[in-house]
Amino acid sequence: IHNIFYLNIPHHNFPHFQNNLNIYHKFENSYHYTYFLLIDFHKILHNKEKCSQFLSQFGISVPKFYFDKREIIFPCILKPDESSGSKDVKYLEKEEDFLYWKKRIKNYTLSEYLDGTEYTVDCLFDNSGQCLGYNARERVKINSGGAVVSKCVKEERLVEVIGKLEKLKVIKGPVNFQYKIVNNKICIFDFNTRFASGGLPLSVCAGFDIPKMLVDIISGKQVKHWNLDEKDIGLTMIRYYEENYVRK
Repeated sequence: IHNIFYLNIPHHNFPHFQNNLNIYHKFENSYHYTYFLLIDFHKILHNKEKCSQFLSQFGISVPKFYFDKREIIFPCILKPDESSGSKDVKYLEKEEDFLYWKKRIKNYTLSEYLDGTEYTVDCLFDNSGQCLGYNARERVKINSGGAVVSKCVKEERLVEVIGKLEKLKVIKGPVNFQYKIVNNKICIFDFNTRFASGGLPLSVCAGFDIPKMLVDIISGKQVKHWNLDEKDIGLTMIRYYEENYVRK
């Protein structure tokens, strides 16, 4: 991908890591084609509290946030305002847990704990904010914040959520979000303006090859909307440790 972007297509660019956004925006006017989320919206979606407030304005269900410690209902979740993966995300079972962790994590948010199965959705949006495809994955087994066993699922309720995200007209490129089902509704509790960190290979295996679709878009090729094939519902990815043996 690096060779395609920088050698074969020198006037096109696409930053695919969040840390690159500030750099690329400095040179935005130097390129003939840009395809990425505007930095102002990235900052909103990357901040847990701001993202939650932003999404809720458009009718998307999100967890309740606690701003007054007297309102806290345990168990709850403490996490940094801006973080990646599960780093410093803490499950607080009682007030003593809160008193302990609030001294050790700066700029945190508190939100209600959502019970139930976790799902991740890989998405790709075009330059006009239209979704070119999405794949929902059940996080069957999790280790250190990443899914080590994940399977493709079909969730009809996502159609409405994706439609609301399209109406924002600001989301571009690859994004992923995590949700649980609360009161028969999809409740988004995490949103990332990047590729998924662990489960993306499963979406690629199911035919939703987001990196290739990005290259095709930037190359000026026509990209068709992708939908999960019925045969791939239940397709499962299993990560495992491989044993290595070393003699002295």
